[in-house]
Amino acid sequence: MVWYVQPHVTQFDGSWNQSSACVPTSCANGVAAQSGGTRRPSGATIHALIPKSHETDPHVAGWSIVDADRAMAKINVGFTIGAENWTAFDAALDGGHYCILQGDSDHFSNATCSGRFDGDHCIGVSPNVKFVNGVKYRWIDDPICKTGRWEKDSTLHAYAKDFAARVGGLRWGYFTHAVPKVAAPAPKPPTVTLRYGGVALHGTKRIAVPAGRQANVRTRPTTEAALVVGKSGDPLNGGPRMLNNGRAVEYFQRTSTGQLLAGSRVWYGDRTGTRWLHSSSF
Repeated sequence: MVWYVQPHVTQFDGSWNQSSACVPTSCANGVAAQSGGTRRPSGATIHALIPKSHETDPHVAGWSIVDADRAMAKINVGFTIGAENWTAFDAALDGGHYCILQGDSDHFSNATCSGRFDGDHCIGVSPNVKFVNGVKYRWIDDPICKTGRWEKDSTLHAYAKDFAARVGGLRWGYFTHAVPKVAAPAPKPPTVTLRYGGVALHGTKRIAVPAGRQANVRTRPTTEAALVVGKSGDPLNGGPRMLNNGRAVEYFQRTSTGQLLAGSRVWYGDRTGTRWLHSSSF
């Protein structure tokens, strides 16, 4: 089971005040997340709940977390302004609550969609988490992006820390109704590029060639093609160019129009269609 992930809401929806809508849009993402998708307001709809003259500070662009709290009260969505420490923030997420977090967006890499803006900002943070090589990531909704994405937890710390130092404490809030849990999506099958008359077919075979010989992995289903560049890894998917007896080979496509060898035109290929073994190799 995983926490529900709502369709991402971006602040660039064509509204006249979209450039200063990071907090309202983060709230829109939170409303959708905590409702399991049954409520999906736009950032502009949330923004309209608080007139400019009624904002915490009408003289600056954007909302405060207090404005977010007041807006959520107007549409009967439970929201709590968070305590000014990271332990409470982590606890809310671990409890399944969607959070909104203010910070300095210049800490986000320019290699991500978040890199297009540097300055005071607000993002939504989902309770979903993953670990890659021991590094913790959280799923975030940056309103300036077109989709949600994963971000390192350490980057979120840096993002919030500098802003907190300037304003006197961590600025965040959470939706009091936890995000519902849903079944984890089935893993996507690997993309297969069919080439040379290949038909999608997935399976595993073992090399079986005469003693003292090896099976050659070709770039095309013909002996006129060059041997593939030798690498480490799975035999047909980035592995070596010559395979020993008994080696397991995972294939993703089969063609019957390759070069005729030993009475057969059948060759087996990898998912990219750039590594091929003749059927006599098995």
